[in-house]
Amino acid sequence: MASTKDIGLGAPIWGCPFTLRFPVGADGGDLETGLATAADSEVSLDGGAFADCANEIVEIGTDGWYSITLEAAEMQASSVAYKMISGDYGYHATLYPVRCGTVATGTAAAGGAATLTLANGSTIVDDEYVGYILQLTGGTGSGQAARIIDAMASTRVLTVQADWLTQPDETTTYAVLIPPERDALASVTAAHLAATVTFDGTTNKTVAECYQAAWGQGAGKWDIVENVFTIYAPDGTTALFPFTLDNADAPSSRTPA
Repeated sequence: MASTKDIGLGAPIWGCPFTLRFPVGADGGDLETGLATAADSEVSLDGGAFADCANEIVEIGTDGWYSITLEAAEMQASSVAYKMISGDYGYHATLYPVRCGTVATGTAAAGGAATLTLANGSTIVDDEYVGYILQLTGGTGSGQAARIIDAMASTRVLTVQADWLTQPDETTTYAVLIPPERDALASVTAAHLAATVTFDGTTNKTVAECYQAAWGQGAGKWDIVENVFTIYAPDGTTALFPFTLDNADAPSSRTPA
């Protein structure tokens, strides 16, 4: 897979680069090649004036398909209107970047071709961030974002879906984002997530950490019924982690149900 600044995001995300790929052709349906040379791409953020994009379109092969990567700064808006004109041809699209919750931030201890080592002192559970988005927010490689496909607790190394365009290093700052398809976690209050529970009979974990570990195992459904918070297996019916809350509205402690 060719490297881009956005790897496997699947949807436009606020503050992350996003690559558009699209055909351009005449009304009759035939696609037009060779438009990149004279193209002018502009973007409008939240209804503001159009301004030149940082990048310009490139043709994918010679079939009349084109791509452009909107940079992270061009995706910091609730609505992003894009337009391209090249001679008598054009293309336009409107994107609605999703604001995602953040579960971790820090300065990388190291970086690799398709990896990043979390900050010294960080602790994770194996695979708990799999499927999440790793956003590079500063330092070397800033402005890139990629889907996480592996997370190793023993080394704190996150592996992303494909090689970085610019490899991060120890100057790189990062954020781990909850992807849009899983951002229902934001509906749970901060008090719910921060409470400490007994995770495996001996280890104290927060509800948020239990939830992240459950995602790493494929779980996705949760609910709160009266004062019981439950995380389910992928079948949606098998309860993996049921917790009894001391108070459903403003909990201060949890115990396994």
